[in-house]
Amino acid sequence: MPRFFVVFVLCIFLFASKHANGQGASNKGTDFWLGYGKHIETGQMVVYITSDVNTSATVSISNLGFSQTVQVPANGLVAVDIPTAAHLDNEGLSLNGIHITSQKPVIVYAHIYASSVSGATLVLPVNALGKEYYSINYKQYSNANDAVSWFFVVAVEDDTKVEITPSGDTRDGWKAGTTYTVSLQKGQVYNVLGTTTNIGNNSSGVDLTGSKITSVSSNGMCKKIAVFSGSSKISIACLNFSLPGAPGTADNLFQQAYPVSSWGKAFVTVPLKERDFSIYRIVKADPTAQVTLNGVPISASNFVNNFYYDFASTGIDQINSDKPIQVAQYTVSQNKKMNCSNGANDLGDPEMIYLNPIEQTLKSITMYSTGRFKILKHFINVVIKQEGVTTFKLDGQSVSSQFFNIPNSGYAYAQLNVAEGTHNLSSDVGFNAVAYGFGGNESYGYAAGANLTAFGILPVVSGKDTVIVQSGCVNTAYDITLKLPYLAQDIQLDTGDGQGFRYVSLPANPTKITENGQDAYSYVLIPNLKYQQAKSYSYKVLATKPSADACGSADEFLLDFNVYNQPLANFNAPQKVCVGNPASLSPIVASGERLTAYLWDLNGEVNADSVSLNYNFNSTGIKSIRLSVKSEDGCWSDFKEKQLEVVPLPKTDFSAQNITCEQEPIQFADETTLGTIVKWFWDFGDSTSTSNTSNLKNPSHTFAVAKTYIVTLKTVTDLGCENSISKQIKVFAKPQVDFELPDICLNDATAIFTNKSSAPDQSALSYKWDFGDVYATPANNLSSQTDGKHSYNTAALYNVSLTATSANGCATTLTKSFTVNGSTPKAAFSVQNANNLCSDEPVIFEDLATVDFGEITKIEWVFDNSQPTVVEIDEMPASRLERQNQPKTYPHRYNYANLDNPKTLNVLMRAYSGQSCVSTSQQSITLYPSPIILFDTVKSVCADIEPFLLTEARELKGLKGLGKYSGDGVDENGLFSPAIAGVGVHPITYTFITDKGCSSSKISNIEVFETPKADAGADKVILLGGSVSLDGTASGKDVKFEWSPVTDLSNYNSLSPTASPKKDITYTLTVISEEGCVTKKDVFVKVLQFPEIPNTFTPNGDGINDVWNIKYLDSYPDCTIKIYNRYGKEVFVSTKYKAWDGKLDAQDLPEGTYYYVITAKNNELKYSGSLLLVR
Repeated sequence: MPRFFVVFVLCIFLFASKHANGQGASNKGTDFWLGYGKHIETGQMVVYITSDVNTSATVSISNLGFSQTVQVPANGLVAVDIPTAAHLDNEGLSLNGIHITSQKPVIVYAHIYASSVSGATLVLPVNALGKEYYSINYKQYSNANDAVSWFFVVAVEDDTKVEITPSGDTRDGWKAGTTYTVSLQKGQVYNVLGTTTNIGNNSSGVDLTGSKITSVSSNGMCKKIAVFSGSSKISIACLNFSLPGAPGTADNLFQQAYPVSSWGKAFVTVPLKERDFSIYRIVKADPTAQVTLNGVPISASNFVNNFYYDFASTGIDQINSDKPIQVAQYTVSQNKKMNCSNGANDLGDPEMIYLNPIEQTLKSITMYSTGRFKILKHFINVVIKQEGVTTFKLDGQSVSSQFFNIPNSGYAYAQLNVAEGTHNLSSDVGFNAVAYGFGGNESYGYAAGANLTAFGILPVVSGKDTVIVQSGCVNTAYDITLKLPYLAQDIQLDTGDGQGFRYVSLPANPTKITENGQDAYSYVLIPNLKYQQAKSYSYKVLATKPSADACGSADEFLLDFNVYNQPLANFNAPQKVCVGNPASLSPIVASGERLTAYLWDLNGEVNADSVSLNYNFNSTGIKSIRLSVKSEDGCWSDFKEKQLEVVPLPKTDFSAQNITCEQEPIQFADETTLGTIVKWFWDFGDSTSTSNTSNLKNPSHTFAVAKTYIVTLKTVTDLGCENSISKQIKVFAKPQVDFELPDICLNDATAIFTNKSSAPDQSALSYKWDFGDVYATPANNLSSQTDGKHSYNTAALYNVSLTATSANGCATTLTKSFTVNGSTPKAAFSVQNANNLCSDEPVIFEDLATVDFGEITKIEWVFDNSQPTVVEIDEMPASRLERQNQPKTYPHRYNYANLDNPKTLNVLMRAYSGQSCVSTSQQSITLYPSPIILFDTVKSVCADIEPFLLTEARELKGLKGLGKYSGDGVDENGLFSPAIAGVGVHPITYTFITDKGCSSSKISNIEVFETPKADAGADKVILLGGSVSLDGTASGKDVKFEWSPVTDLSNYNSLSPTASPKKDITYTLTVISEEGCVTKKDVFVKVLQFPEIPNTFTPNGDGINDVWNIKYLDSYPDCTIKIYNRYGKEVFVSTKYKAWDGKLDAQDLPEGTYYYVITAKNNELKYSGSLLLVR
């Protein structure tokens, strides 16, 4: 008997009650049937199970004894591998139906794959199945043998009778257009395989599109069935491809067919991202259907068998019909372009995707992007009404910026890049989605979710007849309704209370519903039903049709309706919170409890659906907080209420002291009211300060720079309430104080201190002097004048202070040490190296002056007393302490560099200890003339010349003294050795020292050139009339070379000429470098008048005299040797000299006497004789 399970989508409206909006039957359910479709390689099948709640699921194949129960985590995914024994390899009956059940609703996808051959499908639950189907496949061409188009049907109940009309001949002999009947038990599969013909390595088979599969009555009622279509391996090169062309890469196809009753009338197609084009197939069950493509009618004659129409496209297309149709989208073989040529340069392989009509949408989808087999890129196409784009989310994140409007449609689309794994799509407006992915010669694709029209027992929320639910909640009112595609003659209801079927009173005018142009009728079986106990309730309905059909006179409908308890809401909230500060609110969840939604009522000010939140109340007083929560079973709790008090913030304020000067501590005082202040946070706005903040109640702060600062105070109460205030604090500059100390001695009348103080703002200053004179009266020791004046009576050290005060009250004090010097200075100095002063070098004078107390304040020098007006003054002479360590020196260079004779000068020194206290000292010095040297340029030399004496340097004044040389390769007398110095440029220094020690030096460079290298080679020996190659070599920079004499040489400018002398001779190789350096080498050539011809040899292999060798015979380039045995037979001949080894044709000749004839130079030379071969 058919069983209907209704899937719901729950949307929350929490005012007086709780509701759930839903429509039809989606791909979410608790009971699924499918099969392991034929794959060219068997491959591997896996089912993916996901859910938005924690549940368990069982995958089983009873015939194989296979059963696996898995735990499915909320928003997670579990993959279950299917045994390959379930593979539907043959046509006909199979007992290996795959059954999937779950405790709570799940979503199932199936995937069949092997290496680079993969296909996937969305799996529909039993409640979404129907009774009438058409198989949708494609033109069956493949790059493999025995590839077929196929479909199979799975029975979900016992005693299921199915009529199958294939559109093409099948492998086991079924004929196209002939109807066949099969009877199936629950879980049995009937597999249909189209015929195929192998063509070389390729194949061509029938396209089973249009095959009809219908459940028919076996006992008065028809039963639901599941149908799947596909191909074991198919190539899709382009729209009009046919063999014997190259079919291209191939993939298997695998899709669950939608029942005809769920087909739609409007479709929007979106290209698959990063593919060159797609192919689409439009299928119509009713031949009279009028179909348009982008608003243009498609002629009925263009439909193959008046059933399907194919077209290729690269863009967005809109397909509409006045009667239900189905649309399939196909990806093509990798690298194929629309004209069937190669060059698309894309990834992927053929895939078939059954699209959903835009009138059948979902608001939430959980789906899986699989990485098997070697999928590299994953995408999701979405079609949605334009008003829903802003609320659409992918994995909880808005992707509205990736949508594009479809002109003149009211719809928008997106092509989203995603990663491998589970994804959730959601929106406030219904949408359709397709999941797909590509790899090298690999692809998958399927509708990410489906929402199909459903008939049967539909629980709805009371008063909301469009809000269909799958499960219920305790204390919520529901209407148990029945939705039928016809007006029932009568209805019987069994509520599962043991009393069996009872007739339901039928209304005169049941509610009429029109969906997709079709009429349906809704009957309320039980109104306003409130469940008091959480458990599963079972309902059965028998509805009598207006007239009997192939499925009998009545339909039976079943519903198992689970009712769950309400959860209990509780939450954490503070008792008090500050106005404007966030109140932290979070739910308290019991261990093991899973909540899926939350609704907060915040004092009637706002409703929020966040799990936890921080809310700011903008007014003080007692506030009401309420929370209702939703369990994973879809039930909402009653509101839990708590109260909190919103208290005011503190009124923060502070003050600062009246006088605010830079570099002085400024005191601040907290003046905050309202609340108990427990924390203070000061920010002085002084970013360069290391103590810019403070947590004291009444802190002080020193500002380094005068300017206006923003000082901020934040105060915090014992309840955590905080407030802050910022004020401008102007910090004034302090005066810049300075004054000059006079240099005085005890004899000077008055010390005058020059004031150099100023105010940064140029305002007037007031002054206070303290002269530090303990010997003076208090009145005499102080002054308020601008410049300080005071008479001291004792030579001593004093501390003088000046305080300057601005109009803003900012004061600065400066103290300096001041010395009243003694009245008796003593001038003295010495001269360094006094007996050897040279005219071109500075004379160094040492200051040896002293004073009875205090400091020498000034030194004056007259370095040539014959010019008394030329004075050098030092206002900062050495201090007393410096004089104790080392005297200060004064270098002075006299303008007598060209002095020819000694010159005596008088030097005068004056030492001061004050203005009027001075002492003088005078000495005579003698300057001796310094030498002047001339060092002429030295010519460059070659490295191989003998050492020579340098004569280019001399002293020009004729002074007495000694001159010396120094540098690479030279001794002090000037003997220069190029070989020791080496190749390169060498600076040579000549120094002349006079008998008085005055010296002068000059430098001149000598460049030493590299001598070229030459080798004439080893001596040679030739025979008269012969020739030999000389083995000359030469190296160096840009060298030239030649041989001499040129007699009997082939080329005297070649390093390896051929020599043919007629008598003994010596050849000289001359090599000349670019700088003219020369190297010569000789080679001797010995000329023999006759060859030395041995008369015996012993070729016995002992390494001694094993060959008949004639010295120097190789000097004859055209020499011929012939050897004969005693019978006159020729046993050896050589036209170019080669020593004979006593063999003929690699065989040893016998001992004995042999005869030779040697000729050379065109027979001008001829030698003959005998030789003895001894072994």
